[in-house]
Amino acid sequence: MLELRLFCAEFLLHEALSADDLTLLGQEMLNLSPLMAYYKNVQRTESRPYFRRTADLVVLATVKLYEKFPRTRQSPGQAFLQSIMQHLTWLRQSDMPETAPDLTVLFFLNDNPDDGFVLLYPAGNSGSATLYPLSLTRENVKNGVQKAGGRAVLPPGLVQAVLEQRKAGRVVQISWSDETAWARLDDALQDSDWPFEEFPIKP
Repeated sequence: MLELRLFCAEFLLHEALSADDLTLLGQEMLNLSPLMAYYKNVQRTESRPYFRRTADLVVLATVKLYEKFPRTRQSPGQAFLQSIMQHLTWLRQSDMPETAPDLTVLFFLNDNPDDGFVLLYPAGNSGSATLYPLSLTRENVKNGVQKAGGRAVLPPGLVQAVLEQRKAGRVVQISWSDETAWARLDDALQDSDWPFEEFPIKP
């Protein structure tokens, strides 16, 4: 019964996204919240690949809702960015460094280049979270963008923020790998797939 409810909720959320209906989108997000809470509370690693597709839709829906708000630190939109960080961190079961990061950088890619983004999330109240679009797909990365004659490029503001934090000796956590969210390791993004030249995934 739980699986059927999840399938129905996923279908309705997908339809709201496709229709670009923000009112319906917000309602379907509320309907899905109890199911999401259940899966997060279960905390079983094996449940993450099963829930990945729904979680991806939730992230995309949250981005849509975020885009309604002005880009200011005081904006309600910041709460949406915090929600995105929490969803992705849970889904990937990221290994946190021994020292809490001063800056978290979360990458999100799927099969649509318009959906890709990077979320820059500073610790505590040290600054506003920032969402950067990233026109790159999982297929681009897995097939090797350089081999196809292209080059993966990161937004300049993101590059500057990461390099400045690292130069100052602060802890930067880059959430790129999503191995825990896929049943087959070959389908996941891994550290070895890192396609960017502006800075290494690890200092």
